[in-house]
Amino acid sequence: MAEAEALLVPAEDWQRLSMSNGTKGPRLFDWAVIPILHGWEDDGRHFLLIRRCLDEQAKKAYYFVSAPTGTTLVEMVKAIGAWSW
Repeated sequence: MAEAEALLVPAEDWQRLSMSNGTKGPRLFDWAVIPILHGWEDDGRHFLLIRRCLDEQAKKAYYFVSAPTGTTLVEMVKAIGAWSW
């Protein structure tokens, strides 16, 4: 996973976003999105999202996302935040 991430996610592609509000304010993480091929094609609907901790960048979480065409990274992150405990 680390090799794919290094090849597919340049430093400038990470975005700092809040996935939800916690008891201490916004739950901020760095996020990156990589399209996933579906049926050997980029259909604009399947993605791998990577969530990276701000203070410990080696600590990451990965999410497979299927979303309507045109869904933004911000919208996907908010949806993940709505379902995360």
